[in-house]
Amino acid sequence: MKVLKFPFIFFLFMFASVKSTGANNMAGNEVSFESTTTYKLLKMDTVFYGNNSIEIDSYKKMFNKAIERIKGKFSYHEIKNADSLVAVSILKIIDSTLTEENFLFKTGQKRNFDFLTGAMREQFSFESAGLRQNEYREKYWLNRKEKLCRFIDCDLYCEIYIGIGQMAGLPLKMVEIPSHNYIRWLFADGGYIVWNGNDGKVYAENKMECYYKLTDSNRSHYLFNFQENNILGYYLFLIGMNFHFRNPVDLNRAKEFYELSIELDGDRPSTLNNYVWLHIMSPELDDSFKDKKMMVYIDKAISLEKNLNFYDAKACLYALQGNFAEALKVQSDGLKLLHDPFFKRKKAENHFKCFLKNEVCREIP
Repeated sequence: MKVLKFPFIFFLFMFASVKSTGANNMAGNEVSFESTTTYKLLKMDTVFYGNNSIEIDSYKKMFNKAIERIKGKFSYHEIKNADSLVAVSILKIIDSTLTEENFLFKTGQKRNFDFLTGAMREQFSFESAGLRQNEYREKYWLNRKEKLCRFIDCDLYCEIYIGIGQMAGLPLKMVEIPSHNYIRWLFADGGYIVWNGNDGKVYAENKMECYYKLTDSNRSHYLFNFQENNILGYYLFLIGMNFHFRNPVDLNRAKEFYELSIELDGDRPSTLNNYVWLHIMSPELDDSFKDKKMMVYIDKAISLEKNLNFYDAKACLYALQGNFAEALKVQSDGLKLLHDPFFKRKKAENHFKCFLKNEVCREIP
């Protein structure tokens, strides 16, 4: 990926946009493509992809195509007062439109993280696993001679649905559970249906992919309807992770984007945890790891999710400050937890051994 300097002023503009327009987009209020959350995410992509005007134009055409189909079949009144049958019909229109643009579900790409621009720009050999027993997809791909597709995952599907929904006045919300994102169509009576973009189907929520990963340790910060600040903050978090974990690492840019994410969406424990770990493992950032907000951030992450990796981060903060007694206490509490979704127990155990010897051992990954 080509990495470009990204003007900070653009993000100031984005924050102002979130506060002035995004939070007030209620169901039924149609917006232009350039006012959608999706467009704002695409503008963020320039940090990696440079000029992505071609991809932005492609998304705009796709969105307009979906909206023309929706409005050609359903009136404003029918959309506004949709029941579950109408809602599913409209969501299927969106799914078929994405299929015709060769979008197909796939996870586990060689690249760690992907973005909307990359999903539109890059094409790969078709893989039948992405059909997911979806009749429209199966018919489309079996009749298609050129077998090149654009792979996307659940979060990108949701970010596309949200933008089309905003333009068409659909009451859609993005929702997150561990390792998965999906869409809710909200009804006026407080009910909703659940739609999985990965396979283009409606689900009972407790049957959703990865729902089983919800536990008493993490349930409190999942299952809520994302507002625009949550979506933008989530995307900034992914950008920060890309700078944090790609080769070579760019510590300053990772720090910058994590901070932007926290400013917009300060209740995402993974962002708070990653930000703290970035400082713990990077001697280059020693001028700031002692900042009091580090402990505030990791305490907040722990309050949102009782996660072994978060306790390990807190213990390492104490160790860096020379307080090994407190580091051992915190690490002991963390090692009692069963919740270890990042598989970091071995690392935490090694850190504990270092603390017993009054060593920090930053080199342990």
